[in-house]
Amino acid sequence: MTVEAPVAAVADVLRYQQVEFLAVGPERTRAVLTVESWQWLVLNLAFLDVEFTVEEPEEVRSACAGFASRLGSASASGTIAP
Repeated sequence: MTVEAPVAAVADVLRYQQVEFLAVGPERTRAVLTVESWQWLVLNLAFLDVEFTVEEPEEVRSACAGFASRLGSASASGTIAP
């Protein structure tokens, strides 16, 4: 995944995981990790309040996209989608 934040900030929120970090710019980090749940990943990344891109696996990308859609619907309508 690519996170629009410095390595130190990304390492801080993912500190309890086995992660390989690569700085691809002063404000961009490539992180390679394995997670047991995409929900855990999104929860931790939410603390950074920055853009991020999940490149793979497709199952995690799809789950994150579905969650983003539900959040968008909930914020637009004022209700939480089932």
